[in-house]
Amino acid sequence: MGQEFSLSSFLEDPALRVDVDFSEATSPPPRCQKTLDQCVGALQRLGRYSPEAEAIRQTITNPHDHNVAVATARALVPNVDTVAGWVALSRAVSEAVQDLTEVLALHTSLQSNEANGSLAGGPALTLGDLPCETLALASLVHFCWKFDTGKMIQPGVINDLAGYRRVVGKVDAAEVPGMTVDEAASSALRYMDIPGPTIATLTFFLLHGVLTEPQEQRQSAVLDGGTSTCVII
Repeated sequence: MGQEFSLSSFLEDPALRVDVDFSEATSPPPRCQKTLDQCVGALQRLGRYSPEAEAIRQTITNPHDHNVAVATARALVPNVDTVAGWVALSRAVSEAVQDLTEVLALHTSLQSNEANGSLAGGPALTLGDLPCETLALASLVHFCWKFDTGKMIQPGVINDLAGYRRVVGKVDAAEVPGMTVDEAASSALRYMDIPGPTIATLTFFLLHGVLTEPQEQRQSAVLDGGTSTCVII
């Protein structure tokens, strides 16, 4: 059964609207499999995320109690590590999307050129020729949407990071195994404080590619950006 895949909402070329038969998408490209697996795990961890509200409350109530600060830091370390993993995953997702859009934009460019009477040195191809890549791209962008939506309804993540920053300077690293330095916690807090952190990271990666590509390659890079933000399955 075919599904319509729209490469971009700001380009009206009929060649950018094609049918993709996902029944042929038996598996994602090997280079994307690990990232897609990590996306599944990230959504599961976000869904069962357990904030340490009581530990933070104790720290606020007893701001000068060193033992309370140590206990709070120990309680928060696993959650901070989880968020750090999400930050790293958002970069991996962005890189995977960037790779996939380069392939898909090339194929669509060839098809569009043929519709205009030029072949650009190769046969016209459609996204239907790469259903695995197309489905992988859609899955990655869909993950970004689901993760950012889930993060918005889980305020405990931000509270935990803020609470961790509050106590990390009060304890010694030797007292809290696995404790992350304050700057790392601050970076994670800034990341999670963005309303849509994974979409923001994805946008940054793609816009950076547009701004750093040579002039003759920018048209493809812009198309990449449209692909990442205008996927309709």
